[in-house]
Amino acid sequence: MRGVLIVDDEPAIQTGLRSLIQWESYGFQVKGTAQNAEEAYQFHEKSPVSLMIVDMKMPGMSGIELIETIRETDKHVRFIILSGHAEFDFARRALQSQVEGYLLKPVDEDELETHLARLSQGMAKEAELSPTFVKALLLNSESLPTVLSIDHQLLVIHMEKNTVEPFQETFKIVETLFRERSAYTCVPLKKDRLIVILGKRQAPWNQEIRGLRSKAAERQRVLTIARSEPLYRSDEVPVAFESLKEQIAKRVFLGAGLAEVVSLDESRFDVWLQEKNIIEALYYAIDIRKTSTVSALIQSFGDQLRLGHYSEVFCKQKSAILLSEVLGRFSPGQIAGQIAELYTKNTLQEVIDCLQQTAQNTMSMYGSEGAEWVVKQMVDWIHENYHTSIRLETFGLALNYNSAYLGKVFRKSTGISFRSYVDQVRMSHAKTLLGEGKKVYDVANIVGYSSVDYFHLKFKKHMNMSPTEYKKHTEDQGF
Repeated sequence: MRGVLIVDDEPAIQTGLRSLIQWESYGFQVKGTAQNAEEAYQFHEKSPVSLMIVDMKMPGMSGIELIETIRETDKHVRFIILSGHAEFDFARRALQSQVEGYLLKPVDEDELETHLARLSQGMAKEAELSPTFVKALLLNSESLPTVLSIDHQLLVIHMEKNTVEPFQETFKIVETLFRERSAYTCVPLKKDRLIVILGKRQAPWNQEIRGLRSKAAERQRVLTIARSEPLYRSDEVPVAFESLKEQIAKRVFLGAGLAEVVSLDESRFDVWLQEKNIIEALYYAIDIRKTSTVSALIQSFGDQLRLGHYSEVFCKQKSAILLSEVLGRFSPGQIAGQIAELYTKNTLQEVIDCLQQTAQNTMSMYGSEGAEWVVKQMVDWIHENYHTSIRLETFGLALNYNSAYLGKVFRKSTGISFRSYVDQVRMSHAKTLLGEGKKVYDVANIVGYSSVDYFHLKFKKHMNMSPTEYKKHTEDQGF
């Protein structure tokens, strides 16, 4: 309830106003009475009220003088004036003091109640945008009304810790930029380095946002801004606030800017990773020390994370997988420490830089990049990984070469095609395994063929007999 103080030197007026008006029905409660202006001033100093019913002519300080004195320190208290007769000078001074009503004695109850109803409605709307109200909304207070008077919008601004200028200076600039809006509240949350603005959505805030970003650039501040969709209920505000904070945290990690982003489905990143064969391509590129390709692949990995607006947790998780599945093959004993370092990074760019540096360190143990050396590395890799899915296109991606050109270089160096060489290595291992008595379908899977029938065709073409025949032949020979 909003407090009311009745100020009149006539006890009958005090008693009548207190008892005849249903104050509570308008959201008010009489907190006390005063017989003169000095007493009223002292009461308000100790126990501020929202509304004063003030008689104009009282012993000592007049009602108008009381209003003007209180206005010097309190711009929010409201006044309704009571007067025994209509006087132009009183009315003029009352209007200058921005009073809410001017009533002649004896007071008409209906007229006073009309003033109270109008005043209550107006104060309720103003309270919607008071800093206290906004903070309560952000905390999801259950005592607040569920319906806002008009659609609102929430704007959240984050000031990064490395910004030199004090937080309060930025807050003042934000207030200045939004001063032209008649219905908004700017609330500083210094602990979280956030400035929250709740305003009536009269028009888009594009102009204010452009001005803020321009000011930030001039003063070398790092600000991240997020804004909500229109809000129609008070219980939508805390939900929107939490969502905007998550967006801001994400954008601070991904790179500052306007935080109107929607994360893509996380499964889409895995599809991209698989379609581009990034993990194998990166491994090949590091293995044959193709520095420019390694850098480009890691940058592409980071760009894809940034474009998807994925969370910090997701980005670091995928980066850790890349470390373990690619770089971990070269130095498995160091991978735990490398992943731990990655998780200390504060931004996506720092994570990507960490991946780049780790890859460069891994490549430092390898030699030149000549064509013959490239083919030698390809051959070594095939012998070590014949059981995996091996494609010339993947080598081409890793080496930044056209796959057709790479195939010609390989044939020139080895005397046979890339695919024939892979089959040749696989058949060599298949013969050994069959000679050891392993089953045909097990051997097919071990040497890299998912289809037993395809393995059968390849083996027969290479050995002029089926795998089963070869196995029986080795048994008959006693191998």
